[in-house]
Amino acid sequence: MSTCIRSQTLFVGIDVHKETHIAVGVSPFGEKLFEIKIGNYQKDFQSLSEKVKSLKGSLSPYFGLEDCHGYGERLATYLIEKYPVIHVPSIMVDRIRQNATHPEKSDSLDAYGVAKVMMQSIDTLPPYTLTEEAKRAKQIKEISVDREYLVDERTRLKNQLHILFYRIWNTEYQTKFKDVFALKALKYWIKAKTSCDEYLLRIMKRKVRRIIDLHYEINELEKDITTLLADGNYTIQTASGCGAVIAADIIGEIGDINRFHSPSSLAKYSGCAPRECSSGKTKRYRKTRSGNRRLNCAFHRMALSQISRMGNSKAKTYFAKKISEGKSKSQALVCLRRQIVNIVWMMLKHKTEYRYPQKSLTFSHSGSLLPRRPSTAFRPATLPEYLEGRTPKEKHPFLFQKKFPTRQIKKARSVFLSGLPRLCEAVAERYERTRQFRATTRSARASFGVLLEVSQNFLV
Repeated sequence: MSTCIRSQTLFVGIDVHKETHIAVGVSPFGEKLFEIKIGNYQKDFQSLSEKVKSLKGSLSPYFGLEDCHGYGERLATYLIEKYPVIHVPSIMVDRIRQNATHPEKSDSLDAYGVAKVMMQSIDTLPPYTLTEEAKRAKQIKEISVDREYLVDERTRLKNQLHILFYRIWNTEYQTKFKDVFALKALKYWIKAKTSCDEYLLRIMKRKVRRIIDLHYEINELEKDITTLLADGNYTIQTASGCGAVIAADIIGEIGDINRFHSPSSLAKYSGCAPRECSSGKTKRYRKTRSGNRRLNCAFHRMALSQISRMGNSKAKTYFAKKISEGKSKSQALVCLRRQIVNIVWMMLKHKTEYRYPQKSLTFSHSGSLLPRRPSTAFRPATLPEYLEGRTPKEKHPFLFQKKFPTRQIKKARSVFLSGLPRLCEAVAERYERTRQFRATTRSARASFGVLLEVSQNFLV
C-alpha cells in the first residue's frame, strides 16, 4: 500500500470475544475516531457497518481482526462482503503492548493495538479470504482436530487399561494376545470372567467398550477425510510418506494455497526456514522455533517416513549427502524438511501427483530390459579428497588451534565420523595395491634370478 493510499484509509481494529466485540476506528495519523461495543449477532454487525459508514467521510475503511476463524468468524464472514478484512496475529498486538511506556491491557487497548499494527504492517499481513478451497480446508481441519482428540483419548484409556489388566491378571494378560488392544482381544476382555473385585471388573469392561467405540469413530473420521480429499482433487496424499491423516493436517493448516506466493513464504509460515543470525563477516543460520507448529510437525513426520527403511530412495540419498557434508542428523533432517515444503507447495499449487524416482533401463543383447548400471562402476577408483594432497590441517585448520568452541568440536567429530568409512576403503585399497606390487616384484626378481643362473652356467 502506497503512502498516498495509506493516507486515505480508515483503520478499524476489532478485539473479538465470545459474546461481545470492541471496535476502534483510527485515522491515518493515529487519531482515535470512535469506539463501539457490539454483540456477536447479525443486527449488531449491521449497526457497526452503519457507524463506520457515517464516520468514514472520504476515507476507505479496512477492518482488522485478531481471530478470523474462531469467535470472530461470523463477523469476518459478514464484513468480507463489503470491506477488506485483514487477519492480525495476536502476538504482534502483544509486542506493541509490551513496548509501551506503561503496559496496560483492556479490550479497548487491544482493539486500538490491532489498528496500530494494521497502520504499520498492512502490506505484510495476510488478507482474510473466503474461497471454496478455504472452506473445504476448514472442514478438513475440523475433522483432523476431532480425530486427534479421539486418538489422545484412546491412548489415555490404553494406559489406564494396562494398570487394570495388571491388577486383575498380573503379567499373565500379556501372554493371551500378541496385541492386547486388537479388536479380537477387546471383545475377549468384555466377556472375560475372573475371580476379582466385581467393581474393578466393571470399570475395566466400561473402558474397553469406550475403546471399541473410539476405534469405529476414528475409522469413520478417516473415511470422511479421504472423501474430502478426493472431492477437492488434492494429490498431496500420493507423496512419499504422506497418508490421508498427514495430508489432512497439512491442508487444514495451509488453507488456500494462493495465500503463499512462493515455497519460501510457506516454509517461513511453517517454521521450516532457517533464521539468519549474522554479524559482521560471520554468516550464521539457526533453526527457528516460530511458525505454525502443527504444520511443522506434519512436515517433520513426513521427512521421518521418507528416510525410514521403506522410505524414498532420493530422500535417503539427500539425507546421507547432508551428513557427509558435516551436518548432524537433526540438521540434515531440517534440510530435507525444507525440500519437502517445495514439493508440497508445487503439488497444491498445480494439483499434480507425486512422481516416484525410477531406475533407468537399458536393453540387453537378447532384447530384454535390464537396469542400467551406474557409470561410476566402470571408472577407476579414486582416493578421497583428503588423501590427494590436502592435509588435515589444511582441511580443518580450527582443529589445530589452541582454543576453539565446543560447537566446532561437535561439527568436526561429525565430519570425521561421516568420512571414516571412505577413509577405511581408501586405506584398504592402497594396501591391496601395495601387496599386488610386491607380489609382482617378487615374481620378477625370481625370474631374473633364474635367467642369471642360466647365463652363468652357459658362460662356464
